[in-house]
Amino acid sequence: MSGSVKVWVNDNLNFSEEKERNNGLDSYIFTAKLKRGYNRILVQLGQSDDVDNMNFLVRITDNNGEVLTFTSSSSPKPYDKETSFKSEITPHFSEVYFEKLAKENENSILNKIMLSNAYLVNDKTYETRKVLLKASELAPNSSFISNGLMQVYIREESQTLLSLELEKVKKNDPSNPLSLELLYDEATDKEDWEEAAQIVDKIEEIFGPNENVYSKRMTILSEEDKQQEFIEKIRESYRKFPDNWGFVNLMYLVNVKVDKNYGAGFATLKKFTKKNYNTQALNSMASHYSGVGNINGAIGIYQKLLDNEPYKPTYYEKIASIYSDKGNYTKTLEYYNQLVENVPYVGYYWGEIAKSYKEMDDDQAEEYFEKALVLSPNSFELRRIYRKYIGKKEVFDYFEEPDLYDLFENSESADDYPEDNSLIILDETQKIIYERGGSEEKTYLLVKVFNPTGIDVWKEYSVGYADIIKAEVLKKDGNKLKAETRGGHIVFTNLEEGDAILLIYKRELANYGRLMKEFWGREYFNLFYPYNLKKFTLMVQGDRDFAQKTVHSKLEPVITKEDDFTIYTWERKDQESLKSEKYMLSIDDFSEVLHFSSLPDWNWVNNWYFDISTTKAKSDFEVQDVTKNLLEGKENLSDREKIHLIYDYVVQNIHYSSVSFRQSGLVPQKASKVINTKIGDCKDVSTLFIAMCREAGYKAEIVLVNTRDNGEQELGLPSIGFNHAIAKVYVNDTYYIVELTSDFNAFSTMGRNLKKAFVLEINNVDSKPYLLDASTRVLNGFRRENTVQFDGTKMTIVRDAINFGDYAAGTRSAYRDIGKKKQEKKMQRAISDDFAKVKLLELAFDTTIYTTDDSVHYVSKFEVTDAFTEFNNQYLLKIPFTYKQEPMDFLNNQDRKYPLAFWKYINDDFQEETVIINFPSGMYLVSTPKNKTYTSKYADYSLTFKKSGNKLIIKRRLDFKADVVPTEDFEAFGIFYTKVIKADETQIGFKKR
Repeated sequence: MSGSVKVWVNDNLNFSEEKERNNGLDSYIFTAKLKRGYNRILVQLGQSDDVDNMNFLVRITDNNGEVLTFTSSSSPKPYDKETSFKSEITPHFSEVYFEKLAKENENSILNKIMLSNAYLVNDKTYETRKVLLKASELAPNSSFISNGLMQVYIREESQTLLSLELEKVKKNDPSNPLSLELLYDEATDKEDWEEAAQIVDKIEEIFGPNENVYSKRMTILSEEDKQQEFIEKIRESYRKFPDNWGFVNLMYLVNVKVDKNYGAGFATLKKFTKKNYNTQALNSMASHYSGVGNINGAIGIYQKLLDNEPYKPTYYEKIASIYSDKGNYTKTLEYYNQLVENVPYVGYYWGEIAKSYKEMDDDQAEEYFEKALVLSPNSFELRRIYRKYIGKKEVFDYFEEPDLYDLFENSESADDYPEDNSLIILDETQKIIYERGGSEEKTYLLVKVFNPTGIDVWKEYSVGYADIIKAEVLKKDGNKLKAETRGGHIVFTNLEEGDAILLIYKRELANYGRLMKEFWGREYFNLFYPYNLKKFTLMVQGDRDFAQKTVHSKLEPVITKEDDFTIYTWERKDQESLKSEKYMLSIDDFSEVLHFSSLPDWNWVNNWYFDISTTKAKSDFEVQDVTKNLLEGKENLSDREKIHLIYDYVVQNIHYSSVSFRQSGLVPQKASKVINTKIGDCKDVSTLFIAMCREAGYKAEIVLVNTRDNGEQELGLPSIGFNHAIAKVYVNDTYYIVELTSDFNAFSTMGRNLKKAFVLEINNVDSKPYLLDASTRVLNGFRRENTVQFDGTKMTIVRDAINFGDYAAGTRSAYRDIGKKKQEKKMQRAISDDFAKVKLLELAFDTTIYTTDDSVHYVSKFEVTDAFTEFNNQYLLKIPFTYKQEPMDFLNNQDRKYPLAFWKYINDDFQEETVIINFPSGMYLVSTPKNKTYTSKYADYSLTFKKSGNKLIIKRRLDFKADVVPTEDFEAFGIFYTKVIKADETQIGFKKR
């Protein structure tokens, strides 16, 4: 069978396996109780991303394995329910037998290989791999064992391990058939046909002139464009191997394409199919019949295929399509009706029935159109045909078509917008929501450019997956130029000042599963460009409930009714552009934004994601094994230390990778698969961490995140628009937030885009979103102690530094994986930013650079030349703080309109630094500077000075309390921060004795 499975007998669950497998016969054997009379057997299959198709084969036997025969019916019958029977699972005989042999003789390679085969037939890849790796220890150069491992890696989609094993075989056994195939593939990839031919010679020398040799020689001749020799080799191959379908097919093509002899081509196919039943050959015969106009011949072939494989929809569909093309809709319906009996839940087939009835002017068409759209609401073309059939107008005809050319002709000029580089004349989106699911939208965009910057901004545009209806440059002299397009990318060539870009495009949007009927989105009515008209229309079919709100605004929709649609229109005219300011909040947090969503509430999102993700975090064999080995002998560790061990395993063994063809955008990979492949994205590594924590006995859950850089209010209504995932793990009443995408991070660190991010916990209980923080997180900051000595005007500083949280991650990222010389070179560059003439003397990191501890500790020593500035008989010294607050140009903006996202500038929780200055020989301190203490709603600052003998001890502390400054507090914040900057510039004065 293929897929996950549940088997019910008379409503009693007899067997369940959630792991999706592609396995062999009798992989699952279990007892069942059958009653006299009818017994209801229900087999449920599940599929996500681990199998391509679902199928099963069931045998009912007696206790000795002899097949029992029954009469059966697929229609409902009365049966007695079973409530008490407990089914027992029987282990597969081959696994039991070879497990016993392997245990009795642990040094037997043969027993291990036979056991691995028993496991692999049942798709138990993890168990197979473990056995084969033990066998490989006994025979490390065995190509046979390597071949078995490669089969495992292919099933597990572990490309890295597969590649390593392939290279091992190629190196250790160069004459192995697989090695020769690999060498041949490498040669063809390089297009080195001479080398490829030499490898084929070697293959022929070992295995003789077999079919593989002929096939490869033909490939080389074709790639070398030796057409005549290629054709002759085809003829020779066909004569030598007339039962090889590949050669027969090539010979057929030579007959038809080269010799222009259709009769000979057909004879070639017919001769082959007389001796061989080959579906590809029969399909080619049917295509040949169709090509020469022998429709009945084609139907006859497809009917033969159908008789042999009546479960395959393809042949019903091909025959029905032929009859439809001939206009014989009665026969078309005959085959489609048979098809929907076998495959009743595919809307496309019901749609083909509807179209056949339509062509016959039969009123039944409407019923079948409805049924098709119930099953496949995202069939947009079928919906268009249906609407036309029942006399309803095209959906976009409900909207007024804007005259873009007239709007451009009467548009304003650059003189009207002296502060802007362009003007959006029209930005309009018309969005249609269908009752059963699916949506379409059409967008009109007309933009006039005023200067070179405007040209650079708008000369290229991307619409993603959309159909471009029109894309033009409207010239100021009245001419029009067609833009260049490829896919969803548009280039507006020859765009000049005073011209405009015109763009019209359509999208068809579809969701699936529980999201099929749902819709959500947002629209912005404040832009960084001025506009004349911004219009958004939502046309909703049927009686659909949904929420809508406009934040930072009182904009309300105009609501009208047309046929079975309710039309909501939001519109703004003649709006100025938003003016960019440094360290702005996300536009969602202060501008006019429309949000709409049909999702009932955030807990619906919680339950939905719990359902699609929870099985991926199940503790299967791999998770159990890894967790057990990790924690074995660690019973004396605290709970936090054990969880930290799990964290270390994940971040140090699983490397971050997010590639669309490997991963779903929504569903995480199974924890076991992540262990095997050793790569995963944020939701994959979080799922593995959660699975291991649960296996170790700790409650853990995934947390969906919309990172802070997207804004706190981007998800204004329930949606699935999260862009990150983390984990939350509990120890009694304490919890830890865990980011798992980097081994540079300390356990439970929050970076600038995670702290105060918008999150939703996935726990299948009542969950509401909130802005993330945790009392258990590692604070972001540093603690430094600088000891300063002087030799004349030279200053030597020994800096003892401890970096916490984000600072620790940054230090590991910069210094951990480079050699000592590069570390010193990088540190030299860092201190050179603070001093004009400085030389690094020593640098030493302790072991924390290699761990994921809360902090990183290092000591540096450096020498500064000309440390003093002479003024008025004094020697002035700038305090050598590591991190001083510098003057910030954005503090000078007295007309700031939008809040300051100060966290984008600095994300610290605290800064603490001590400087101990040993007085220079022959000098004395002119005066001890006054202590300085400043406080505000956003930070507290203190700078203290204490003279102790011939030392001056300076302590600086900065604690951050809030990180967003509203405009009304901006002036006071600026005053506070200017004081901090000035205090950090304090200089120490010395005089000679």
